[in-house]
Amino acid sequence: MRISTAPTKILPPPGPERWVPRECHGEEEISVPGEHDSVTLESTRSLKCSQSLPAASGPENNGDVSSEKQGRALCPREESLSFEEGNLFSLLRGKGRPQGINAPGAADIRACEESLAESAPSMLVLVNRSEVTGLDGEVPSAKALQKAFLSVAGEKSIPWEYLPDGCYARAHAACDMIMKKGYNCGKLFISVADDGDGWNSFKAQGKFTAGAWWYHVAALSFAADESSGEVKAWVIDPAVNPAKPLAPDEWLASFWDGTFPVNADLTYADEYGIPFHDAISPPGPREFSREAFEKNLFDARRVNRIYLKALKQIKDGYRGNHQAGQRAEGALAS
Repeated sequence: MRISTAPTKILPPPGPERWVPRECHGEEEISVPGEHDSVTLESTRSLKCSQSLPAASGPENNGDVSSEKQGRALCPREESLSFEEGNLFSLLRGKGRPQGINAPGAADIRACEESLAESAPSMLVLVNRSEVTGLDGEVPSAKALQKAFLSVAGEKSIPWEYLPDGCYARAHAACDMIMKKGYNCGKLFISVADDGDGWNSFKAQGKFTAGAWWYHVAALSFAADESSGEVKAWVIDPAVNPAKPLAPDEWLASFWDGTFPVNADLTYADEYGIPFHDAISPPGPREFSREAFEKNLFDARRVNRIYLKALKQIKDGYRGNHQAGQRAEGALAS
């Protein structure tokens, strides 16, 4: 097992290239990432859309952080008084969090990553697109997050039952709903690592569709236990479990059999496609970008509409075949 506390160089797994979100202004076609694609399949998926926008993520377009945000030289007294709220919260676990100071910080992020890595020794590698030092938003109670989860799971504009593709769009729409409630939210990416033969993939099975992916992503939020005050991370992914949020290791186990190595990356909510990085464009510190999130939300809604139509066709065909089978059985019985 290797836990990286600094940005780590990884080679992109086989499959779609890093892509540029687009705005939809007509019927031209573009390619969007397909998380179900492996090296044995085409690396892009053609969808209706057009005009190109600047990439919404990646070191080349994350924006410069002002010197004020990066931090200035502190006098000894200032330095002695400075602290990160998230680290303070972690010291207060089990005692509840003080009112008015309520957001997950670096210690919460590290605890989540380390717990996930410990669940799969020697098989899971943590990689960092950028150092996530905290997530904006309230830390809800576990009951409040469960209520928010059910709202997300019941959202008719998100095709949770369409498993072949589109996790990036579903996760982005879920983050939007969670953040609109004022809760903290990030994303957890899982990808196949060192897949030289191209046969390894994550697998999920639903009533109407099945998925075979080389990467998967879902929304993630930290919530506090009502009795102990302990803060834990929970993955919000009704595509694999429509009943409740899952602990990160439970979520991973729902589509990974543990027989091949994987990469895990906890990111800000504005990441959209799989977060690649290499020696040419190394990752670096940055902050959550609301502008990038909104640009990607436009595309996520477009992709979700397309897959809702595909899911409806699949369901109509399924029900038609089921009804025909029932009629045939009735005719034979009579």
